[in-house]
Amino acid sequence: MNINRKVSTILLLIVIAAACLGYMFIKSLTAATSNKSYTATDIQNIQVDVENAKVHIESVEGRENKTEVEVVAKGKYDSSQISIDSNNNSLVIKQTGFHKPLNFNFNNSLDVYVKVQTTGTEPRLDQTFVSSQNGKIVVEHMNSRAIVVQSENGAINLKEITSDELSAHSTSGAIRLEEIITAKLETKADNGSSHIVFSDKLEKLNASSTSSSGSIAYILQNDIALDLKWKGKWDSNLKSDDTSPNKIVMESDSGNMSVNRK
Repeated sequence: MNINRKVSTILLLIVIAAACLGYMFIKSLTAATSNKSYTATDIQNIQVDVENAKVHIESVEGRENKTEVEVVAKGKYDSSQISIDSNNNSLVIKQTGFHKPLNFNFNNSLDVYVKVQTTGTEPRLDQTFVSSQNGKIVVEHMNSRAIVVQSENGAINLKEITSDELSAHSTSGAIRLEEIITAKLETKADNGSSHIVFSDKLEKLNASSTSSSGSIAYILQNDIALDLKWKGKWDSNLKSDDTSPNKIVMESDSGNMSVNRK
């Protein structure tokens, strides 16, 4: 009798626990959202420094030079945790608040969207700096003299980028760059692969890529000569031209490295 009573009690506790988890899961699907919007004009510098947010930045052609920011928070996050300010042609976005340590919501997200509209007369920004300690970073269609992107725990995706200097560093996450035009490139992936596709309009290049644990792959779409240097597992048939001013240096502790033409 005692054994049956214990079994019944255990089964009852399991049913209650399952019901509670089911309730919390269903509730999380309809988690409350909060939004924040901000508009600035004549921005030349963008600085984004967040802890737990995904960052999306894109440049589009518009009727006026303005930059729009939208913050979308869900679940344990709130849009008030992101501060937005502009001064002296600079836009600064920071995470100033954090979620509560006790959270039973499964549907949590914090996204920062930045849309840079230009008329085409002055399309180039001066400096763009983006850092997220725990979130994916996506930058598209951006023309900026200097671009620095850093992620502690998240992928970095850049597409259709034009810059004089471009730097991407990921501690734990892949780096993927597509249609890139830059004179100076530096990538570092401590724990992840790096895949870089250059634009066919690339004219000159001084690039350096390192990885502690991951592959490094460059793909070029034109015939510029290259001076290639590497340290590690090399898997490329492309010939190096030691007299070329275009230099590529690669180093990976455990991943394959390659430079190829498309």
